[in-house]
Amino acid sequence: VETKASLIALYVADLEQRATQLSEQPGIMASRGEVDPSTVGFPDASRIALIPLDDLGTVNLSPGDPGVKSHIDIDIVRRAFAGDAPQPEFVALDEGSYTLFARGLGTPVYSVLVIEVANDRLEKLVANRGEGQYRIVQALSGRATTVAGTLAGAAAASAAISGTPWNLEFIPDPQWLRSAQPSWLGLYLPIGLAVMGLLLGIIVLRRSASAIVASE
Repeated sequence: VETKASLIALYVADLEQRATQLSEQPGIMASRGEVDPSTVGFPDASRIALIPLDDLGTVNLSPGDPGVKSHIDIDIVRRAFAGDAPQPEFVALDEGSYTLFARGLGTPVYSVLVIEVANDRLEKLVANRGEGQYRIVQALSGRATTVAGTLAGAAAASAAISGTPWNLEFIPDPQWLRSAQPSWLGLYLPIGLAVMGLLLGIIVLRRSASAIVASE
């Protein structure tokens, strides 16, 4: 579980780094409104928008404003406007779900870049390849939301995904678990052979010693 959680963390960290780099490009800093992801080298993004802010900053933002779809969007935009580099957050709406990244533009911040990334890659990273079922869970404000995965019910193991408010949960497939566990034969056969070899060595040593004594 820890290994897969690390892979997911690396993927998210790469997206964050690219979001930061994009926010520092002169062409983006001069842009307004929607930006075509294919024109800025961010094919993972399903949507990129710039939210210009006036003297009131984020005070008057509400869902439905240009570039803003939900209260989670507003919260992450506010943190970016305050100069933070907020962690990505999963947003689930009736019209679809996505992971949201946000970065402030300028010093002081005069606009916020928001990037929506579809969860297709995350779904592939947690796909069941025979070992069992996975689930990425976002826990914020006491509420747990499934980000990706097919696991239903209680997990057998979990690991934090670094740099995100997410945990990776896992339950093994019983058949895979049986095949992964060593059989009694596989576990004890090497031990038995080693003991037999040791006993044979002792017997040979004793016989050699007896032969030496008898010849004197």
